[in-house]
Amino acid sequence: MRTRLCSKPLPCLLLLLGLGILTSLGVWQLQRAAEKSEILQNYEIQKKLPPVALDISLDDFSHLRYRKVEANGVYDAEKQFLLDNQIRNGQAGFSILTPLRLSGGVNKAVLVDRGWIPLGLTRQLLPDVAVEQKKARISGSLYVPFGKAFSLGEMDAGGIGWPRVIQYMAFSEISERLGYDLLPVIIRLSPDAPDGYLREWAPLPFTPARHIAYAVQWFGLALALLVIVVVATLKQQKSEDD
Repeated sequence: MRTRLCSKPLPCLLLLLGLGILTSLGVWQLQRAAEKSEILQNYEIQKKLPPVALDISLDDFSHLRYRKVEANGVYDAEKQFLLDNQIRNGQAGFSILTPLRLSGGVNKAVLVDRGWIPLGLTRQLLPDVAVEQKKARISGSLYVPFGKAFSLGEMDAGGIGWPRVIQYMAFSEISERLGYDLLPVIIRLSPDAPDGYLREWAPLPFTPARHIAYAVQWFGLALALLVIVVVATLKQQKSEDD
């Protein structure tokens, strides 16, 4: 049967290629599941630690991902961003991102995610996200992006007014719009802090279980492909023997 199965080079190569691709995708999903599990473990550890002052001198904040932080500054209430296409319980809305101009004589700011607000009757009718522009001490969890956000088209579609609707997060572009330096992190405002909206953040959009389910699907497809080829070969062999 083994000779029959690979009696012709091209079908045999296609079979091996298909099996290789499907099993590789399955292994990749298992690796992703392991990565997500590690992230969740770090999340559970960080949320139990006491808050620390935001260190603006850092170049890499990854070790502080999900850590409770505190920062002093003044909200730039005149230049806020509405991150579009944010879904909560099946309803579309915006995440409200407000720059906090940091105290200490530095020309730097950090974005504060003040929470989620539902979309109005039309996209032209933007929500009122006014916030008092005074000195404030902000507390929240530090969100550090895992990589560059997927981008398609212009971030703010040529918008000129404020608050500015944006389609994705791009710190360099946001910094250009603001006219001052921006730290590459976001403070997710604490649920009990004032000046916020709905604050229900999951550490990850997908759980490890979903990646494991995908891995099972890919391995299942690889097995199905192998079974189909073996059965077809056996039938062909039986037909030729008859």
